[in-house]
Amino acid sequence: MSIHLTNAEKLLTGFHPISLSEMDGVKLMRRTDTKFVCDARKVDTILKDAAESYRVLEINHDRAHKYETTYYDTDRYAMYVRHHNGLLNRYKVRSRKYLVSDIEFLEVKFKNNKGETVKTRVRHALQNPLAAQENVAFLNDETPYNAAELKPVLTNYFSRITLVHNTNPERVTMDLNLSFHNIGGGNLKMVPGICVIEVKRELGNRSSEIIDILKRNQVYPMGFSKYCIGTALVNKHVKANRFKPRFNRLRRFETTLHHS
Repeated sequence: MSIHLTNAEKLLTGFHPISLSEMDGVKLMRRTDTKFVCDARKVDTILKDAAESYRVLEINHDRAHKYETTYYDTDRYAMYVRHHNGLLNRYKVRSRKYLVSDIEFLEVKFKNNKGETVKTRVRHALQNPLAAQENVAFLNDETPYNAAELKPVLTNYFSRITLVHNTNPERVTMDLNLSFHNIGGGNLKMVPGICVIEVKRELGNRSSEIIDILKRNQVYPMGFSKYCIGTALVNKHVKANRFKPRFNRLRRFETTLHHS
């Protein structure tokens, strides 16, 4: 079961558009991130409240875009374990494909001990990006892990709405219809009833209209790593006790969706 985006897409027609080239001014490769998780049915109200202050990313006349992400880790899931254990100075390695434009990047996300997120990436067009020596060199330069020991472990699919504030250096992503596939075990898990919202701001920027909007709609911050939550959902061999409160909340969203 998935959440239909029909109403959201209608609401997005009321936003002024922003193009990919215009987005260059708000890449925010060094930033602070704040994540929220809410019942997906709240998206319509949130969009209505945000229409005057935000523009929406438009690509090929589409304003809700499908993404495919493959995450890489070691045999012992070193990056997952470090995140699960609550340690900072941690990394994620992923290959992300923007299906609407057929562009793919190999990306490294680094969360330092100051709560700052730093993202670096290189564009590629290979089914296996680690088959290219320049990509191996990129990962060896940007992470403490040996790229030769990394393997694809999880694939994630979702639809994303991207908003950009009219005047402030701030981006908002709203991810819906999430699904996760364990590459090694073949297990698939769909999480249709939630929306994962991420507010990305310039360092030192504490004001945010979207966060005020979320508070008014009783949506509050909640840590949510798509890699870690997805891995824990589809891989029974990894420890996941620290994520149990998040699983309980996801089950409540799912129960509410099925009984509505």
